Amino acid sequence: MMLRTWVLAGLSSVLLAGAVVSAAPDRQLFPQQVREFVMGRVGRALLLRSEIDLTPEQRGAIANVLNDDRQTRLRRMETLIVEARKLREAVLAEAPDDQAIRKAADRVGTALGDAGVEWSQVARKVRPILKPEQREKIEAFRAKNEKATDEFLGSLIGK
Repeated sequence: MMLRTWVLAGLSSVLLAGAVVSAAPDRQLFPQQVREFVMGRVGRALLLRSEIDLTPEQRGAIANVLNDDRQTRLRRMETLIVEARKLREAVLAEAPDDQAIRKAADRVGTALGDAGVEWSQVARKVRPILKPEQREKIEAFRAKNEKATDEFLGSLIGK
């Protein structure tokens, strides 16, 4: 659960930051906003780690879950990264082809979906290891991140 949270938070932050910076008309303004946004997410994740206060037994049980099928999840992540790079190459091609870009994007979506299925199985196994209060703190963390993302995007598009 923690690794999943870190991976998804990191991946979404990096993708969002890259998209915003690349589209930013004022490159001096947006990098600072992006840094603050990403650092806020990292800070909240570090705070969550200390707040959920896992016992040594819980840490061990979660480590066991994460080690199960680890190679499968790593291969899924590798596929996702490879497909994302192919999409980037299609987007930045000398003569971009809309159909090629859409096909590459579909492959990224499939790879992301496959990785999501794998991580949902991890979450299903980790959930019973956590106490209800710990799960509530993770949900609150997720809600704060969603709110921060919405506010960040809203500030960029003038909402």
